[in-house]
Amino acid sequence: MRAPPDGYTLLIIASSVAINATLYDNLNFNFIRDIAPVAGVFRGPYVMVVNPSVPTTTVSELIAYAKANPRKLNMASPGTGTGPHVPGYEASTWYGICAPKATPAEIVDKLNKEINAGLADPKMKARLADLGGDVLALSPADFGKLIVDETEKWGNVIRVLNIKAD
Repeated sequence: MRAPPDGYTLLIIASSVAINATLYDNLNFNFIRDIAPVAGVFRGPYVMVVNPSVPTTTVSELIAYAKANPRKLNMASPGTGTGPHVPGYEASTWYGICAPKATPAEIVDKLNKEINAGLADPKMKARLADLGGDVLALSPADFGKLIVDETEKWGNVIRVLNIKAD
């Protein structure tokens, strides 16, 4: 965010930036204020994967099984400040590209055009589909709106549920 605004330093971001804006009290930056949205890249669902040896087929069955069998199951997640950390709310992950805030609009627009051209390639679309998601080709303005909307959505969830980082 503090790199020269020349279009050569880019940042790939994920949906966790929208969560972290509210989850952490003392960030030394304001993501919405301090970056220039360039382009969306990918949106995909969060999924739960369970070993076939576990005798459950639904989330409620899995929860009941885990409660009845303490310390028998292992669990992994992407961690604190990610979508799965703020359980009970429809969520998906997304990724996009940003640049330092003062990057000239003509550079942001050129980068957006080239990124979206790459995302339009059938091989790229197929690869992202193989990963379980969809192309998220957006204009810089639309990507900026997504960031703002997601930050507001997750901020509300965090405040209402009183979710903490620890």
